[in-house]
Amino acid sequence: DFTFSPEELAEQLTNLGLEVRLVEPFGKLEKIVVGRILSLEPHPNADRIKLVKVDVGGKVIPLVCGAPNIKPHLMVPVALEGAVLRGGIKVRKVKVRGVDSPGTICSEDELGLGNGPGRQSF
Repeated sequence: DFTFSPEELAEQLTNLGLEVRLVEPFGKLEKIVVGRILSLEPHPNADRIKLVKVDVGGKVIPLVCGAPNIKPHLMVPVALEGAVLRGGIKVRKVKVRGVDSPGTICSEDELGLGNGPGRQSF
């Protein structure tokens, strides 16, 4: 069994000669579910965003999304209303150019899972 706390692991890695600049709490991923994209439509009032229907476990919800790489049948992380994303951003129902969006499709970085420049998640 692995019994080190994150801080103890950082200290052990440092002792081995690996630089640990930051230990960032991972947090809980509450109100974040896996959704399957069912369909995409152009947004009636915007060129670069889409209306997306997503099945989030037996319930289909409409979302507004600007990600260029989404397509039908993809499985995506969906933050539902009340979820808290990286940086303390609370997800709430919003109106995007006149269309309700009760959640958001998330990137790895928004969930704190991304390995951006200088970041590694273990």
